[in-house]
Amino acid sequence: MDKLSFASLFSKKGTSKEEEKLNIKAEKKIYVALPGSWSNDGKNILSWVFNNFSKDTNIVLTHVLGPGLLVDEIDMEEAELKREEWREQAEKHLSDHLSRCSENEFEAEKLMHEDRKSVTNGLVEVTNLYGVSNLVMGAAWYSRGMTEVKTNTAKFVIQGARPSCQIWFICKGNLAFTRYNVVGRNYSTDNFPPRGLIPPMYLHCSIEGTRRSGDVIKQENLYRQEIKLVQSQQYLLQQENKKLRKEMDNAVKQEIKRVQSQLDLLQEENKKLRKERDIAVKQEILYKHEITRVQNQLDLLHEEYEKLYAEKDDAVKQEILYKQEIEIVQSRLYLLQEEHTKLQKERDNTVKEVEELRGSASRVSNVAFSEFSLSELQQSTENFNNTHKIGEGGFGSVYKDFLRNTVVAIKMLHPQSLQGRPEFEQEVTILSTVRHPNLVTLIGTCTEKSALIYEYLPNGSLEDRLSCYGGTPPLTWQMRTRIIGEICRALLFLHSNNPNPIVHEDLKASKHPPRCQLG
Repeated sequence: MDKLSFASLFSKKGTSKEEEKLNIKAEKKIYVALPGSWSNDGKNILSWVFNNFSKDTNIVLTHVLGPGLLVDEIDMEEAELKREEWREQAEKHLSDHLSRCSENEFEAEKLMHEDRKSVTNGLVEVTNLYGVSNLVMGAAWYSRGMTEVKTNTAKFVIQGARPSCQIWFICKGNLAFTRYNVVGRNYSTDNFPPRGLIPPMYLHCSIEGTRRSGDVIKQENLYRQEIKLVQSQQYLLQQENKKLRKEMDNAVKQEIKRVQSQLDLLQEENKKLRKERDIAVKQEILYKHEITRVQNQLDLLHEEYEKLYAEKDDAVKQEILYKQEIEIVQSRLYLLQEEHTKLQKERDNTVKEVEELRGSASRVSNVAFSEFSLSELQQSTENFNNTHKIGEGGFGSVYKDFLRNTVVAIKMLHPQSLQGRPEFEQEVTILSTVRHPNLVTLIGTCTEKSALIYEYLPNGSLEDRLSCYGGTPPLTWQMRTRIIGEICRALLFLHSNNPNPIVHEDLKASKHPPRCQLG
């Protein structure tokens, strides 16, 4: 049994610090788990390794990059950027620890392992993937005489790590707990340790484990003789070891001097290379930032180009539309100019007609109207049945009827209206003194019911024709212009009436029935 395996049998029952240190130095390769930040925990763990391992030990500086932020907290792209930032930071700190190992004359290398579940799961995975036999890691708790670990992290690593892996837990530079290698030990007498390393309890357990029979005393004597033989052999070996150690020390000193000179040269070269590496890393970072900046500018320029290109297309389309509208407006302007010339001529003709009508009106003082009785109106409209009604407003109701071989429109004024009777008398007075082709003709009256009987115009109102009421076709521009001219002629005639001009005051499309032929 080697020294490390033998000490592992008594990990919790009296192993001294000198024996523990001796056992540790027997190992040649050890994995040291370090945090990703440059903290005192990582420095203390590495200092403990320097103090307890021989310089021919190969150190593997290990860092497990855990999951970090939850993806639910931030989006996936930002999480990956943050993870990359932590990876670069961990690489830098591992390089700093690597330099520290070189300064303390230890050979070392770096190992970066990623685990998306947890750091503890990653440590367990490292021990299994790389066949780790020795691991040093941090501990969150330490007290003198600890017999077990306290944290769930340490318990998880102890339970999950391969059985052949020995683990030292370090807290603030102190050895808090050791989980020993429990696989591959051989307990035969060929590997039995020297007497100086055999705890009394081990001998006691061996003697107490035999049966108290007649052969016990003989067996004990054999053990004592065997122990004396081992002690004498140990003494001879110690003397031989002292001689060999002295010779080896001299040879080692010479070799150390030679290696030291080479090491100094290598350290100088290493410092130079580190400086060059740092400069190269900084240059790389600057190049990355510059590339990112230029790429962002290119993206902005591309977006601006796309925007300007789209605006240019819109401007071209708008220009085409404006040109088309200008052509339409010019054609309409030409038509309006022609229509204006035509209206000027019609106006001149209308003025002449007005003068002629004014002359004939001055010669006629009164026009004879037909007088209709209320019973005659009631009989023809079936007592003013709604089937004959063709309109209704604030003035009253309008009925279509056939009286005295003529289709007429009967306008019934509201008798309760304050303006009903005055409006009736005013309209009779005006229409009895004027005649014009563009004014509706008054056929007769019914004084009993305040009713006015007009000629019936079948085209409906101008409002109906403008809104295409009843599915009628829309009015052409020529027809609209003609109607406007007729309205103007009628108003001009009323405003020029002598001796008293007549003001309409209520000109509406709903009250204007087109007289001209439509359609």
